[in-house]
Amino acid sequence: MCTVSYIPTADGFFLTSNRDEKKTRSNAIHPTVYNNGEFKIIYPKDPDGKGTWIAINTKGIAAVLLNGAFVKYKSKSYYLKSRGLVLMEVINTHSPKDELATMILDGIEPFTLIICSKQSLIEFRWDGVLRHIKNLDPKKAGIWSSATLYDEHAVLKRTEWFKRWQLQKPSPLEDEVMDFHHFAGEACFEGLIINREKVKTVSVTCLALKEEKISITYNDLQNETIYAITEVLY
Repeated sequence: MCTVSYIPTADGFFLTSNRDEKKTRSNAIHPTVYNNGEFKIIYPKDPDGKGTWIAINTKGIAAVLLNGAFVKYKSKSYYLKSRGLVLMEVINTHSPKDELATMILDGIEPFTLIICSKQSLIEFRWDGVLRHIKNLDPKKAGIWSSATLYDEHAVLKRTEWFKRWQLQKPSPLEDEVMDFHHFAGEACFEGLIINREKVKTVSVTCLALKEEKISITYNDLQNETIYAITEVLY
C-alpha cells in the first residue's frame, strides 16, 4: 500500500496503487465482486488482515490505503484492528467522510486514505492520535507515497517523475497509467516497482470510473496474472 496516483478524466478518474509488502506476507486473493445489499463493491482481499487496501463500489466511490500518515514511526506489537478493515467500513457507506469523522480509531496503526468520486477527492490521515482531513480539487491529479517506506527525498523524486509523465500524457488511457506504475523510476530500489531485502511490490491495481461504469484491473506480480472486472453504476 505504498504508491498511489489519482488522475481525473473527462467522465471519471483513475485511482492506481502499487502494493509494497513484506515478502513473508500471504499472497492476496484476486478481486471479486461483493454485494453489501445496497450496492456492490469490488476489491482484492488480504488473507492476513481480512480487509483490503483498495476498493471501488457501484456508487462510484473508490478508496485506497497507504501505510503511515506523515512520518516513519515505530510499529507496536499489537493493534486493535487492521487498517484494511477500516477501509472496508468506509467503502461500505454512502458517505466515507462522515464515517471517518466519527469512527473510533484509537488503537489503530497510522494510515492515509485517499477517497474519490466524480465530485470529490479526500485525503484522510490518522497519525495515531489525531485525524487530518483535506478536501482536494478532484480536477487535479496527485501522487502519494507511504511514509513508512519512502523518505522526503524519495517522495519528491516520485512527484517529479509523475509531473514529467503528465506533460507527456495529459489525457492518459488506462494502459498508459498502468505503464507508469510499472516502469517509472530509475532503479529497482527507487522505482515504483521495488524489490528490497524484505519488501517488494506484489501487485499493481487500477480502479477506473468511466462512462457510468466502474472497473478494476489487477496485476498480480507474484503469480504473473492479470484480473479485470467491470460493473455498472447504480
